[in-house]
Amino acid sequence: MGVTGKDSRCSVAAIVIVLSMVLGVLLSAVPAASAAGASTVTVLRENFENPNFDCTTGWDQDGKEIWARGDSNAASGVDTWCHSKARVSTSGNTYSLWCAVIGNNSIATARGLAAQSNTASQRYDANMSAFIRHSLSMSPQLGNGTLTFSYWSMTMASSAPGGYDHLSVSVSIDNATYNTIWTQPSASVSSWEQAAVTVPSNARTISFDFVSGPYSGAEWQEGAYIDNILVTQKSDASWSHVNSLPPYSKGTFDIEVSVDTTQGLPDSIKLYYLSSTSSSFALYTDSSHKNGVYTNGEVIHFDSSLTGGALDYQFYSIASGGGTMEPQPSVADASTSVDMTSPQTTSSMNRTIMASGWYDGPVKVSLIGSDARSGVESIQYTLDGSTWATWGGDLNIDAEGAHNLTYHAVDKAGNVEDDHRISINIDGTAPMTSYSFDGAGKLSLLASDGASGPSSTRYRLDGGEWQTYSSPLDVLNAGHGSLEFYSTDNAGNAEAVRTVDLTNAPMSKVTLALSGIRSSYSEGDTVKLVWSCIDPAGEVDHYEVLVDGAVVKTLGGAASSFDLIGLNEGEHSITVRAVDSGGNSTYQTTTLSIGSAQQDAAPTSLPIVMAVVVAAIAVAGGLLFWRRRSK
Repeated sequence: MGVTGKDSRCSVAAIVIVLSMVLGVLLSAVPAASAAGASTVTVLRENFENPNFDCTTGWDQDGKEIWARGDSNAASGVDTWCHSKARVSTSGNTYSLWCAVIGNNSIATARGLAAQSNTASQRYDANMSAFIRHSLSMSPQLGNGTLTFSYWSMTMASSAPGGYDHLSVSVSIDNATYNTIWTQPSASVSSWEQAAVTVPSNARTISFDFVSGPYSGAEWQEGAYIDNILVTQKSDASWSHVNSLPPYSKGTFDIEVSVDTTQGLPDSIKLYYLSSTSSSFALYTDSSHKNGVYTNGEVIHFDSSLTGGALDYQFYSIASGGGTMEPQPSVADASTSVDMTSPQTTSSMNRTIMASGWYDGPVKVSLIGSDARSGVESIQYTLDGSTWATWGGDLNIDAEGAHNLTYHAVDKAGNVEDDHRISINIDGTAPMTSYSFDGAGKLSLLASDGASGPSSTRYRLDGGEWQTYSSPLDVLNAGHGSLEFYSTDNAGNAEAVRTVDLTNAPMSKVTLALSGIRSSYSEGDTVKLVWSCIDPAGEVDHYEVLVDGAVVKTLGGAASSFDLIGLNEGEHSITVRAVDSGGNSTYQTTTLSIGSAQQDAAPTSLPIVMAVVVAAIAVAGGLLFWRRRSK
């Protein structure tokens, strides 16, 4: 059956209705980002009219939390805030806060009046540092907030900061350190005024403060009142926001974007930034995201070298999906300052280093870090390979010997300085010098120092000129009467002068003789050292055996032999030294050589080799003779 024109129009209309329903269902499955405008969020409001407010306990605001109050300058007693009916800013109000409701007035006493409270005189006290504080629940995503309040103040010149007693407002991000954001503009504000102040988004506590100096004899005044306190933030209907960032960041850092999933999952995210040298926000792009589009949940690797470098930055994000786009927020979501330069550390010591690189006593090391952008977060150090630690102040190094100090600074953005390494060599002990006689009566001076080592030895004979010691002295045979000597080490420490009476010098009468030592040995042989000692005065304390100038064995004073085992191939100098309790000695030295076992065995094997050769020639001759006979 055919379709008439009217039926055709009805059919088309029905199709349109059906398609609209289907499209409506499909669109309803894609949540749209809200495009609502900005609204105001109340962070804190005072309610001094609350009947629960009293001056003996903390005031509970709407059953939530209390205001804290006190006086951090107790020089004239505790004087601080509470509610007062004396002055109110708005018709219909009963109360405001006055800075000195609590406390007794020391100025009245100083002026010879009867003791009275601040309230009785309606005057504030001297030496006040009164505060009343409340916590803040600021949302970093909403940016900075706004404080509005009314105030009335009549104060006077004093030694307080700024030159007059005054009202101020401060905030803290850690409930420990407070930064002033507003100060009463003059000493006399004798009418109710309105103030509007920006509150940082990271503030956790707000404090209203009143400070007064010591009483100077001037006419006393009424002080400060506050009323109608309100802290607000602007709230944008946002689908996404950039997560909070640290105050300082390195040149490249990661940015994460959070999404309000109740509005659906967006198809894409774009990041916008504003630098301290630009006037408007710009879309962030890099080589991997040339159109600036990121997927939901993707971490954005922000590279400040693409955006101007070490500047201050603010950020917000825009989410898109389902045919809708998030509106541009009125305030940035997050901010940070970029620091691309590593900090620097300088070191200093309390002693002057010697040219040899040694210090002549304990050293105090000071390290000072500097960073022009974000500031120094810490200095890390390790001494002699110990575990890295945070520098806490001057470091005292007392132990003698060689030390190695490694350190670097870290700034608040996380930039780490290259390691500095310094050597701190300490020797505060003078060297010791002993003498030793050889078999020919010559005297050697031997200096020792456990840290920096001996630098030089000086001596003089019979009170003559001082000379630098370089080789053994023929003092006994030359008839000298006295010897003076001392040594200096590489740190500059000088030994006290020692004097020896050469006519009766200890160890000069001791005679030491070696025996039974061959001039050559095979490798692996035991070299038996045997000695005899004539010691008329019993001065010998012990013996030392030296190989090539190094002590290998110390033996008691009764010893007379020692077996040397394991000498390497080659020439060696062998010394036996008789030593007294003061380190003075007499010695005897001999030389010997150690040959290889293979070389020493070669002569004994030669006859065998010759016999084999002769036998081989004889056999060959016999075979030749037999062949000829056979022919």
